[in-house]
Amino acid sequence: MKDKLLQTYKTARLTLAPVTIDDAPDMYEYASVPDNAYYVFKTNETLAETKAIIERIFIDNGLGRYGIFLG
Repeated sequence: MKDKLLQTYKTARLTLAPVTIDDAPDMYEYASVPDNAYYVFKTNETLAETKAIIERIFIDNGLGRYGIFLG
């Protein structure tokens, strides 16, 4: 079951894949904009904060939480 949670799934327009620390710069780009984060989460102040969030929420739980990527 765990292997299935770590797979990548693709459609014609989107990719659903586990979030990794390599995604931090892109995640920080939108998470650092107050209007993007207003109703959902605290605005990220630094790239290091975004990396810590990825570690805590997406990696440490071991369930392979997914991100949605264009392409």
